[in-house]
Amino acid sequence: MGNPENVSLVQNMHELILAKQFDEVDSLFSDSVVFRNADGSTTEGIAAVKEVMETGYSKVTFENYRLSVNLAVTGDNGDEWVLLKDQVDVISQEGKKTSELYMEAFMILGGNIVLMN
Repeated sequence: MGNPENVSLVQNMHELILAKQFDEVDSLFSDSVVFRNADGSTTEGIAAVKEVMETGYSKVTFENYRLSVNLAVTGDNGDEWVLLKDQVDVISQEGKKTSELYMEAFMILGGNIVLMN
């Protein structure tokens, strides 16, 4: 098992995103944070990640956030990870509601998120 503080870090990130407090979210990332996106592309660096969040998430409303799994693990090589499975209802600007299911992995180094899959 991994460090339970890492679970709190990832939970805090989600709470801030759902509250659209993007200026506070970036304090949880390393300066060189990398997001590996679902389409295979990457978003690299804290400024780029913050921009993606602000432009994408500020246009939608989140409801009914549900957390299924939030588990801290330490790899055989010492890497710290949080594995997450969660779901949220997303309402577009046009009022269309979809239920999004996510399975994500966060690599933590020095108390900051350095990689998100």
